[in-house]
Amino acid sequence: MLVRKGNVEISVGKAVGHIIEDILISSKKRLWVVSPWLSPKYAEFLIKKKESGVDVKLITTNDIDNVAHKDSLKILIERKNEPFIENQRLAILISLIILVIGILTALKYIGFILIFIGFALLLASLLKKEKFEAKIPITILDKSSDFTHSKIYIIDNNVGIVGSANLTDSGFWKNIETAVVMKDKKLVEELERIYKLLEEHPLKKMVSVEEIGKKIY
Repeated sequence: MLVRKGNVEISVGKAVGHIIEDILISSKKRLWVVSPWLSPKYAEFLIKKKESGVDVKLITTNDIDNVAHKDSLKILIERKNEPFIENQRLAILISLIILVIGILTALKYIGFILIFIGFALLLASLLKKEKFEAKIPITILDKSSDFTHSKIYIIDNNVGIVGSANLTDSGFWKNIETAVVMKDKKLVEELERIYKLLEEHPLKKMVSVEEIGKKIY
């Protein structure tokens, strides 16, 4: 069912993705999303939009019990290894000293070669630590606290969408959902204000990218 009145369009039924997805794809400047759950293909889509120069932001949850959402978070959050010792020159110096000691020892006792190799490998692993970085700006809310069930899409400066559909395959194509599309700059400004309240709400329990990263990898 589709109802149009002025700058507002209301769609109710299956496959609201026919309406929402085309609008998201058309974004050129901004794409802000509030969606408790995501599907992996839409996580990839947000990254590509970010890489194309669009201002992409996401508010979502830490529901890693949902397999598809966990996979999406894994796409959005990158695991990196960085030097455990911040001064890389110091790390290199320590490694070289150990190397020299190992070689000198090995010249006398060939059996120490294996010990040296093992110790060198251990040192190499200790000189790095895991770091997690989000590929797009992401606010993660703890689903066990004040649960945010809102679905909001802000596209550029003149289109806003609210409704029931998550940024998922089911929400866009399988479930009976509601989507209200507003092509009105003033209404979009109000949605922007609401988005920022959700993003910065002092009573919301936020979960860090680091915390999520350690759980999903």
